Amino acid sequence: MRRELLVKVRRRASIVFGVAMGVLGGCASDGSSTRREVRTHAETGDVKREPAVAEPPQKPGDAGAKTQGDPMANNNPGVELYETPSGKKLPGLSTIRFPSGVVATDLVFGSGATAMPNSVIKVHYHGTLPNGKVFDSTRGSDPVKFPLNQLIPGWREGIPGMMVGGVRRLVVPAKEAYGDEGAPPDIPPKTDLIFTIELVEVVEKK
Repeated sequence: MRRELLVKVRRRASIVFGVAMGVLGGCASDGSSTRREVRTHAETGDVKREPAVAEPPQKPGDAGAKTQGDPMANNNPGVELYETPSGKKLPGLSTIRFPSGVVATDLVFGSGATAMPNSVIKVHYHGTLPNGKVFDSTRGSDPVKFPLNQLIPGWREGIPGMMVGGVRRLVVPAKEAYGDEGAPPDIPPKTDLIFTIELVEVVEKK
């Protein structure tokens, strides 16, 4: 990637990885510099899909609890609500667990074009640390365009198969994100990351 883009990305602790940074090699669990192959859901026979995991009932004062009168109010308190890039909370429809440790929960199933491993995509996203601290987000701004094959491994594995209009939550282990180095100052070393991603457009489908 161009150096000016790398500088911008590093400053915002974005999920884009520049090829010249060589960080991806440190993210691999075996220390290899070889970039991981991205597999779509259809190509991956060992992906486990299951209903979204239920959490204990939320209390009225909990941060995730819905207010009375909200059309998306959670009538089943045993179902966890996940926050989307726009801030709306939705129940998970299904969960995919990849062998790498990446966990993808679909909040909205899209109906448009499908993202492929080498697609150029336009997305809204919201990224937090496990403690809930936001390290990067497009909330309140325009969606961002990325070449999917230049993103962190967790995105390269978790996004293919999404359709435009879909919203997916990704829990990305540190080794599939920024690894042992992290992305200071916003992302500490060896930190798992949580994203909610809305696929706005497949700009180029490859």
